[in-house]
Amino acid sequence: MAGVGGGNDFQWCFSQVKGAIDEDVAEADIISTVEFNCSGDLLATGDKGGRVVIFQREQENKSRPHSRGEYNVYSTFQSHEPEFDYLKSLEIE
Repeated sequence: MAGVGGGNDFQWCFSQVKGAIDEDVAEADIISTVEFNCSGDLLATGDKGGRVVIFQREQENKSRPHSRGEYNVYSTFQSHEPEFDYLKSLEIE
């Protein structure tokens, strides 16, 4: 992706949405990290609620040669349960 002004800046945009679009988003549902593997075939996201979702890129389809690399859910798991520190009255991420 070429950046504005011809530099090495990237301009990211959503090309795919998973799940319902809701204006009232819970704090635990906010994605806090995104990682790709070295080939870009796998994408992992983690949210503040401890959910990890691994996506796998669809193989190129000859009927849709110019499609952007779309990802489908490959695996999900719960990495941790959010805790609450009752002494400090703070949520621990």
